[in-house]
Amino acid sequence: MPTGVYICHCGSNIAGTIDVEDVRRHAERLKDVDVAMDIQFA
Repeated sequence: MPTGVYICHCGSNIAGTIDVEDVRRHAERLKDVDVAMDIQFA
């Protein structure tokens, strides 16, 4: 079964606390993750 990881910036609410791009890059390297995307507002 495909697995996707979607990380929302939520403006600066999340992106102001964590490096969203770094989390996305990490997620896409995980064995069972088929797609990893960051989204400005989800």
